[in-house]
Amino acid sequence: MKYIYTLLLLLSSTLIHAQDVAGKWVGNYGFSFFSSRPEKLVIEILLYNDTMVSGTSHLYHGRDKYEHYTISGVYRKADSTIYFKEDSTIGVKLGLFVENVLGNYTMKLRYTDTTMRFEGRWKENNSSLGLMNTKVWLEKPLPKKTSTDNASPVTISESIITKRAIVIQELIEISDAEKDSIKISLLDNGQIDGDIISVYMNDTILLQSKQLTAKSHTFYISISKDNPLCRLTMVSESEGSIPPCTARLAVYTKSKHYDIDLSSDGRKSGTIQFFLKE
Repeated sequence: MKYIYTLLLLLSSTLIHAQDVAGKWVGNYGFSFFSSRPEKLVIEILLYNDTMVSGTSHLYHGRDKYEHYTISGVYRKADSTIYFKEDSTIGVKLGLFVENVLGNYTMKLRYTDTTMRFEGRWKENNSSLGLMNTKVWLEKPLPKKTSTDNASPVTISESIITKRAIVIQELIEISDAEKDSIKISLLDNGQIDGDIISVYMNDTILLQSKQLTAKSHTFYISISKDNPLCRLTMVSESEGSIPPCTARLAVYTKSKHYDIDLSSDGRKSGTIQFFLKE
């Protein structure tokens, strides 16, 4: 009986942690003759509809060299496996005569006393020879247990954001000198037709149920070294009379200005990924 109780407890713990696959994972690749090994691999996994994966991959090579890609795939809860591929390039800086290669990841989730760990393989996309093929691993801390007795009710926007694909439409590199007081303004970038949106910074809501007009909504964000990857997500709550919901978003740092058009509809939410330059 004690054995059965222990087994049920372990299974219950695994199911709880499986819900926490989303988030920032840090790891690296194994040795390969056919590809260089970065100093660090960072994957930002976003889950929607419980199993569908989107997000970004970040490879840091040192000496200000990097690779940034969007990813998409699926997480299978039944056997705790994940598959995703790098499907588009956001930004690459590798130096002369060095080409980047997009790949796909197949990994299985394991646990230690303190961490969640994915282990598996990375392979080059669309390669029949499979020469670029190496081990890969990712880790993140086990989530802290929290009491749900006094949990706040889930708002309409919070339930929507977990059921749509989060599409990275822009990536902005932020230097250490510019990480504070980043100004964000957004307004309707077309005909005023009643678009209503909410805006999140990671999982924290910044604007809730605001109508887009010719007058901009303005707020400020900051990025810290403790959380160098941040995503700003626009979720449409009403697409107005002319779908989809579109907005012109302006980002102001101390020395730079970016104008970005974001789009959101019933299937996807438009996102900007910020990363603090290491």
